[in-house]
Amino acid sequence: MAPGQGQGSDAAHGAPAPEGPLRTLCDERKLPPPSLNVEVLGRKVDAFWPAKQLIVELDCFAYHHHRAAFERDRAWDAALQTAGYRAVRLTHRRLDREANAVEAELRRLLAQASFRMSQAQSETGSQKLSLNPARAGDYETAS
Repeated sequence: MAPGQGQGSDAAHGAPAPEGPLRTLCDERKLPPPSLNVEVLGRKVDAFWPAKQLIVELDCFAYHHHRAAFERDRAWDAALQTAGYRAVRLTHRRLDREANAVEAELRRLLAQASFRMSQAQSETGSQKLSLNPARAGDYETAS
């Protein structure tokens, strides 16, 4: 990976990558590690737990302080939700100042995702289910 790309730093501002504090929190608190900076529905997301369909977007004031970003973020959240993903936003300030609360929230979200997926499987018997992101929230039987 080239310097300034992906997980290393924020090339546009020469700052550490915003995903670093989340990665550290997951490592230190023994949370399942997310995939970082991967594409979902054709757009890069900050953190993704594919098996749980859980996405975390990390918001910092430098990138999200104006109306256009605010509106764009809400439209993106809606697109993810309608495609069956669960998306949450965390600020760097919360990661730094409220690490215990963030850890508890992530644990609950990851557990809820497991429960929702097992519940969906039990509703259709023992068939394996997969979420089809092209069909907003529809489950289909995987072969």
